[in-house]
Amino acid sequence: MSPDTCLSMKMLSGYSIPTIGLGTYKVDPRDVERVLSTALDIGYRHIDCAELYENQTEIGATLAKQFSSGKLRRDEVFITSKVWNNAHSYSKASEAIDVILRELQLPYLDLCLIHWPQGYAEHNGFFPMV
Repeated sequence: MSPDTCLSMKMLSGYSIPTIGLGTYKVDPRDVERVLSTALDIGYRHIDCAELYENQTEIGATLAKQFSSGKLRRDEVFITSKVWNNAHSYSKASEAIDVILRELQLPYLDLCLIHWPQGYAEHNGFFPMV
């Protein structure tokens, strides 16, 4: 897959989103650099992340290395991440996005989603309190 031939779809906002992306769920943090670097080298330009996946810090380090090497520019990669179900209020979502940006070492996300369309009571854990 070449970045030049990777199909993108234009969103209503006017931005384009690559139709094929690398999902990072279950990518072991120890394997992130190899997996992500290989994906970017072969043409992937959409990376899907989430706090729940517990590998955003490693993804951020790998992206920073790719960008600083001159191999890629930030505007050439579409980054998606997700706010977890316990952070749907404005203040909690804002805090969660700050954490995402810090972990990914990015100034912005291209797309930020609510992870699942189900809200939990606000707390610090991932899953509902019993």
